[in-house]
Amino acid sequence: MHLTTLCSSRRFHVVLCACAALTVFGVHMASDEMGAHVVQEVRAEEETPIQLGAFDGVLFSGATALLEEDVFWLQEGEVLVRSTGVSSMNAGTLRLFALDGISGVLVQEDAVTIMAFSTPVFVEKESKFLMLVPAGQQWKYTGEVGDVFSFVEALDLLPPVFLRERLQKAQSFPVFSQEDLLTEMVRVPEERVAALDALQTTPVMWLLAANHPRSVGPLWIAEPPVNYPKQFEVIQTVLLPFTDRVYRAVPTELVVQEWGKHLPSALTFFGEREEVFPRYVQLVKPLLMQFAEEGYIERMEWYMRVLEKFAVAYSSEVQAHLEQLRHVPLAATLLKEHKEEEIVPSQQEELPGWDAVMLETMMRDLIRQSGGMFLTSTELETHPPYEVEVRSLVLSSPTKDRIVSFTYNVARNIVFDVFREGTTYPLPVTWEQFVMWMKK
Repeated sequence: MHLTTLCSSRRFHVVLCACAALTVFGVHMASDEMGAHVVQEVRAEEETPIQLGAFDGVLFSGATALLEEDVFWLQEGEVLVRSTGVSSMNAGTLRLFALDGISGVLVQEDAVTIMAFSTPVFVEKESKFLMLVPAGQQWKYTGEVGDVFSFVEALDLLPPVFLRERLQKAQSFPVFSQEDLLTEMVRVPEERVAALDALQTTPVMWLLAANHPRSVGPLWIAEPPVNYPKQFEVIQTVLLPFTDRVYRAVPTELVVQEWGKHLPSALTFFGEREEVFPRYVQLVKPLLMQFAEEGYIERMEWYMRVLEKFAVAYSSEVQAHLEQLRHVPLAATLLKEHKEEEIVPSQQEELPGWDAVMLETMMRDLIRQSGGMFLTSTELETHPPYEVEVRSLVLSSPTKDRIVSFTYNVARNIVFDVFREGTTYPLPVTWEQFVMWMKK
């Protein structure tokens, strides 16, 4: 079956196409001042591609949805979508917004699970903001939200294998002719002002971009929209460390310092700082331990410096807890380095690969997050499914700027064949070790 619905009086279309994959339960005609339009109730009998306005994706087998002009309403089952620009959809009793990335949702009888694969997801109900799900994580909504601290406690990391599988599936979606907004902002610096202006058109877009792995840096040092709600500012601030949880989205300590300026007023939004601050630190502490255990010592220190400053003023007990974290990195880093020496090449073959566009996007994001600078001579040559060759990139240390070339393996997170100042270093190191080496 090939089913196409053309919506009246709009430059918009919905396409569902899969032979014998879709059952149309009912087609209902309705009318308004714009004229007649079509409401369709459909059920996917197997994986079914969809294209709808600002997103395309796939309905999984057993999913039921309503299609009405530019509205997609998932009533049951699972959908995976890729957004170009800002997209919206309904899921159960919720309305969801995503920006330039991959997201998914599962609607069950008693719950709606929102899966933010590579974009944060803005969640509202009855036109009222509920919460923002950070990229790389998932949230199960059962009818109650509580405060932001309860929400953070309810967040779960997306299982790595599941995350990679869904990101890989999204690569099979049709490629839009236009580049998304965040790609233009990252790849073309002279387009950044125009992109920021576009994001300022609505507070929802700004909140999504300010917590998006690809745009945290530019958005945190820019002025938000003049009509930016206080609630959005608070959520943006409270969730920043958790935006950093999966994708290491925060590019420099400058962003964390800016976060520290907003943190006191954000915490006051929920009560007395002396009571709220210890609770918040208890939520952030496991994340700092994760940074330490994975070798992100410098990143952990960024947050530690801000939190310790407030701990002196608000809680000596919290100050002691934070100090304990400083004993974690050394042993953890030595263990990580030992494990890196035992990398087995065959492990790479078990991971899904990435196409050239995805590899280049991931590499550019990683370079940006690490403070790298592009020259007019900088080149990125992709070698799907796993490797990117980078030539003439600038990485700065406290004493000088260094121009380096290297090859990066995305699946194994290793850098090798490093060429710096006339010398080649063939042995592999992790990306984190490489960046720390360049900055010494």
